[in-house]
Amino acid sequence: RSHPDPPPIIEDLPVPDHIADPVAAIATNKLIDYRWVELYYFTRVGREEAADLKKAQPDNAMNLVNRGHRVTLEPTENVRTLSHVTRDEHLSWSQLEDAAITFGEEIERIGWPDKYITMFKVFFSDIISHPARNRPHGKEALILYQARARYAFH
Repeated sequence: RSHPDPPPIIEDLPVPDHIADPVAAIATNKLIDYRWVELYYFTRVGREEAADLKKAQPDNAMNLVNRGHRVTLEPTENVRTLSHVTRDEHLSWSQLEDAAITFGEEIERIGWPDKYITMFKVFFSDIISHPARNRPHGKEALILYQARARYAFH
């Protein structure tokens, strides 16, 4: 029985200083298509759930997916949603802060145009630093605002 070749060794590659759980493939694919996606996928809990889901399913699991006038066969991880996705307006403040950072990193990683990356980073920075966050129900109002404004953008 033949065995696969071991992965190549990359010379002079430093050991990473941290290992982050990846964003679920379905969320990344939506971003690649510039579609709206729930911020939950970019929270620590969402990334942990995506990592657990990936470990639990076989690498070769496939699904039939309807793409307009045709049906395609795609890896399950590309189309499977997480089981407990929290709507944007129901995220906690700490989840919003976490998701905002990861969202920005992800759109940068997949190659969104710089003006959109900057726009979203400024948008989230303005939300997170807004003076209303210190008022009664201010954080809740800002969370609701960002959910509606970001959805309207897409």
